[in-house]
Amino acid sequence: MRWFAVLAFLVMSLACSIQTYAGGWYKTEWGMTEDDVAKSLGIYPSPYSGDPNKKSGFNYRINNYPIANKKCYVFFAIHENGLSGVGITAEDISLDDAVDFREMLVNKYGYPKEKDREINAGSNITNKITTWTTDDTNITFIHQFNGSELYSQYRKIIIQYRPKIKKENPENNEDRF
Repeated sequence: MRWFAVLAFLVMSLACSIQTYAGGWYKTEWGMTEDDVAKSLGIYPSPYSGDPNKKSGFNYRINNYPIANKKCYVFFAIHENGLSGVGITAEDISLDDAVDFREMLVNKYGYPKEKDREINAGSNITNKITTWTTDDTNITFIHQFNGSELYSQYRKIIIQYRPKIKKENPENNEDRF
């Protein structure tokens, strides 16, 4: 259950996945409607958390979606402005699987500009976090494990994609302090 709490916490920052095109995940694009997402993936996401009309966070999901030969949960945040985040989780994976998922992201987006961070999530759970940024998408890879990374009996990955927020021109906004 701790993984759900960690996922819920991370969801507040929205996002996720493994392949992106012009701002989105895989065949989806930021701003798509639920129907657009279903057409692009060939499968209709189910309501998640009981209320597909909630105003923030993930509200749709696809169970057992195959990514890199693993059955993953794919979560979507689709609200009034369309698709605004995708989250992917794979559980009960090996260390080799976690390394393979990260390597796929490195192959697609290059080596991260920042060093991986490790955050203690409580109950002997550690999140090892890697981030990438493209022109229009922020990508976060989280390798979650308990105890030692090499000998963990519990392991999962979380990949988040969210649209990059365009900053206003700071030269014109100095008076907003």
